Amino acid sequence: IRAIPRRCTSPPATCGTACSFSFSPERSRGFQAAASHDYFEFYSKEIDYRRRYGYPPFSQLVRLVYSHADEPTCRREAEQLYRLILETKSSKHMADFSIIGPVPTFAFRARGKYRWQLFLRGSDSSRVLSELALPRGWTIDVDPVGMV
Repeated sequence: IRAIPRRCTSPPATCGTACSFSFSPERSRGFQAAASHDYFEFYSKEIDYRRRYGYPPFSQLVRLVYSHADEPTCRREAEQLYRLILETKSSKHMADFSIIGPVPTFAFRARGKYRWQLFLRGSDSSRVLSELALPRGWTIDVDPVGMV
């Protein structure tokens, strides 16, 4: 991981320092554009990536997080929901969505509880959710601000 510090070139009253991290910044044109404050280039690369891989605003993203005090139970519940979603997708012939996960959340344990997550991506995500009865412990975030 390399840090790329950038200094502001605006008048001193509006300046600050930002630091970005990447495993390979030289391979990402979007990252390089953001680091050099080339907003149009950054937008162009980011929107192309989102269109190509089906991320918002070209589809819907839903984050499902399960929390439990027992880690094996938490993982098992996330894997069970994953299988249930696949069954629902198959039986209802829903082709326009995919599942990312289940995986542990970035902050794997918070306030004494373990957390695992799944992401639904595509236009049929809402339809899938309407078919499921989620047990206690699940939270749903439609079009989350972040994925971590």
